Amino acid sequence: MRILIISRGYPSVRDPQFGSFERDHAEALTAIGHQVAVISVDRRFRLYWRRLGVSRKKSAGISVYSSFLLPNVFFYIWGEKLYFHIAMLQLKRLYRLIEKECMSPDVICSHYLYNTAMAVNLKRYFHVPVVAIEHWSKLSSEKISPFVRWLGQKAYPQVDSLLAVSTSLANRICQHFGIQAKVIHNMVNGDFFKNRMSSDVVKCNECFTFVNVGSLFPIKGQDVLIKAFAKANFDNNVKLLIVGEGRRRMHLQNLVETLNMQEKVTLLGRKNKDDIIRILSSSDVFVLSSLSENFSVAVIEGLAMGLPVVATLCGGTDECISDFNGLLVPVGDIEGLAVALKQIYVNYDKYDKVAIAEDCKREYSPDVIVKKLEQVFIEVVNRK
Repeated sequence: MRILIISRGYPSVRDPQFGSFERDHAEALTAIGHQVAVISVDRRFRLYWRRLGVSRKKSAGISVYSSFLLPNVFFYIWGEKLYFHIAMLQLKRLYRLIEKECMSPDVICSHYLYNTAMAVNLKRYFHVPVVAIEHWSKLSSEKISPFVRWLGQKAYPQVDSLLAVSTSLANRICQHFGIQAKVIHNMVNGDFFKNRMSSDVVKCNECFTFVNVGSLFPIKGQDVLIKAFAKANFDNNVKLLIVGEGRRRMHLQNLVETLNMQEKVTLLGRKNKDDIIRILSSSDVFVLSSLSENFSVAVIEGLAMGLPVVATLCGGTDECISDFNGLLVPVGDIEGLAVALKQIYVNYDKYDKVAIAEDCKREYSPDVIVKKLEQVFIEVVNRK
């Protein structure tokens, strides 16, 4: 089958996590024999130079095409709908290049609502069925903006199959748009399972390490985590590592210093996949402090490495965390998170890291998730 994925972007040395969900799906589908191409319109505002126009590359046998013209700061100048139509013209050009230079797709797989709204336009122009995979955190809110509602009303009724990465997100989509999505959870990149017991990782037995991985944005709640870690009042042999980069870095570093936690809390900055695997391998507990998620890939990456997890009830976490592999606490509850950190530290020996990793592999490995996706694609193409 020839599958075209519409992505936010694709991982690079500069942005190693941008488009990582889409890359994992593309590589997993390629591994079972499908021809896959990825296209994206880069809409980000970044303070570094990017080539104008279309960029092409090959990655693990996957053709990756990207277009950059204007960052989304122009939302505020021209309006969201006009900017959307400009992005749509870029995407249509990418589709025609894929048809000319690479393949004629049997099915389009779009990630996130913005891309799905553009994908249904491609469906109308080129008569190719669309499978939409929804992750977008904006949809998990009780209320959505008029523009998000416009996108959903434009896109969801026109897709051939709508997938949500968690039951909680599927329920929100139904609440907002009256459309029921099928749930297929996110997958863990297979390298996390392969490298769980990597021989080049040496655990520092003197230190017990909590680790958090995520962009440094308010919605990720790292300020709550730092305050809770300080409140737990651990000995100096207990550390907290925070992996990620973002606009809250300076705020979080100031918070660490204000709480006099410099010796216990370290902000490691942006890391690539291999670095994250090494950090998780040498850590003891994964912590998710987010205020809102749909189904956290970072959590299941921690589980894939055998780490028990402390997570907030922020959406989707109750679908993968139980007493068997961790603890759940209310969103934004500093006291509750501090108690949970202490509890999992004291009872750490009761968690079976091998069993946690094996359970995660049975549920979220590429082999499992990609088969579910493949079945959806087959059904959609056969209906056409």
